[in-house]
Amino acid sequence: IAQRHIRAEAGWAGNLMITRTGFPSDLVPALLAADAVISFVTDSASVEKSVPIADFKQGHVPPTALLTKLTIPLRSTGTYRYYRVAQRKWLAHAFVNAAFRVDVDPATKTVTNARIALGNYAQGIKRSWSAEQALVGSKLDSATLQKVIQGIHKDFDDEFMSESQYKTIDNPKGKDEYRKTLPDSYIFKFFQEVQAVHGIKAWKESEIGLMKVKPLKRGVLKFDERPGHENKPQLSAPGLTTGAVRYTDDTPVPALYGYLVLTTCATGKLVRIDSSAAEMAEGVKSIVTAKDIPGLNDAGFAPGEEMLFIAEGTDITSTGQQVALVVATTYRLAKKAAALVKVEVS
Repeated sequence: IAQRHIRAEAGWAGNLMITRTGFPSDLVPALLAADAVISFVTDSASVEKSVPIADFKQGHVPPTALLTKLTIPLRSTGTYRYYRVAQRKWLAHAFVNAAFRVDVDPATKTVTNARIALGNYAQGIKRSWSAEQALVGSKLDSATLQKVIQGIHKDFDDEFMSESQYKTIDNPKGKDEYRKTLPDSYIFKFFQEVQAVHGIKAWKESEIGLMKVKPLKRGVLKFDERPGHENKPQLSAPGLTTGAVRYTDDTPVPALYGYLVLTTCATGKLVRIDSSAAEMAEGVKSIVTAKDIPGLNDAGFAPGEEMLFIAEGTDITSTGQQVALVVATTYRLAKKAAALVKVEVS
């Protein structure tokens, strides 16, 4: 979906996590057809669990999980393809995306194993069991193709997800009818490619969309560079890319760490602050509130404009106002103790 510089910064784990909120991932159908396995940890880093990509959902993997491994089984046989059609090559999610995989017996030319996965079509990214059953034990011919197409629509058409962003006054139906034809086109092209791979039928490259890329007719592009702005390696590049450069956070200093307790409501009155549990927490040295300010409890440009800490009995005017500061020996301990501070608001 994203452009190259964004894809280079992103990771597979983040893509999978936001998919669970309804994000139309291009990655999940590809992994689903490949029988990928996701490993994760939760409270303890030493206890690692694994689930098939098909079970990567709320009931099996908690939202607080840290994904640690993506395992894709290596296969010495089989044909695998991924397809997508979108409004643009970049910065546009697919109308429908799909990934297919089959194993074909070289002697009988029948399918022995199959995976049919579709995304951005029905509710969620899932496999078509009816289409897979139609493939296994069958030959890659027109009759099987029709059964597979029927199986896909049998499994998914009742859950078809209409996309309103493509609907206009001139075109009230949007692209829904077109999107419903894409699985048929994908599976037809996949049949052609598998038939060519296994020598079942010889197709011309132009007939299955395998057009050869034509070479450039002219020379190499050359960009003019202003004097003093030449493309030269930066002296800091090796250290930055290898992690050898040390930043301020990498240098331990003899200091304490603080974590703020903030208001979470827009309006109200601060009735009481109970910091007793936080004071007993590990590593906590002090908890600072409005009553600990020796001078004027003020942090605004004008006197009385904004309090440094909201005092008990005063009004809350927005979210994010400072209630207390937990001071501890480490940042993590301060953050953990701050969660123990109880703030009573009316």
